[in-house]
Amino acid sequence: MKSISGENNGQVLELVAELICIDCGEPRDRGRRICKKCKAKKTRERYNEVGRHNFGKGFCKICNKEIILWRRDQLFCNECKNKSTSGQDNVSNTYERGHGEGYSFLHRRIAEEILGRSLDKNECVHHIDEDTNNNVLENLIVIERSFHVKLHIYLRRAYAELSEIDRENWKELKISITNIWIESTDCTIIRLNSYSQVAEWSTHST
Repeated sequence: MKSISGENNGQVLELVAELICIDCGEPRDRGRRICKKCKAKKTRERYNEVGRHNFGKGFCKICNKEIILWRRDQLFCNECKNKSTSGQDNVSNTYERGHGEGYSFLHRRIAEEILGRSLDKNECVHHIDEDTNNNVLENLIVIERSFHVKLHIYLRRAYAELSEIDRENWKELKISITNIWIESTDCTIIRLNSYSQVAEWSTHST
């Protein structure tokens, strides 16, 4: 069908009211001026003309090299990103689950038992050594979700900046690096082993 996008405003308004695409005259969805096929065609034409959408330019947080920001929150260049993840264990979906009322991750159940309350959705339980099976109290802290993300970014950056020799000792180093970050941040962090000792002392003193 012949395109009618160049017709006068009266005809365009009439087509809009009838749910007809103003480009090809085919039916369209309510809330759109053009149909999905024409929208896809315009998107392809724009991509061929200007390329993939990006968020401008920035600098890698590790090597300070100028980079194109393909994501709004992009921090690293590809090379530094690969360095920050290579050699580290992928801990996704390896958390041990605990049973009881409901079905949840064991480290969260442990934290809730120690605190005597349910965890808020904004609270995360972090493994200091990043070993998801090491659920001893000394290895667990409760931290706000946004700061938990910042901690992992900090650890990734620290790993990428290490020499090859130091990376061999990463399992030991990341514990001290994490403790340094905890001491320097203004986030409220609960160390479960300390909380447990306080609770035990209060019980014996009453």
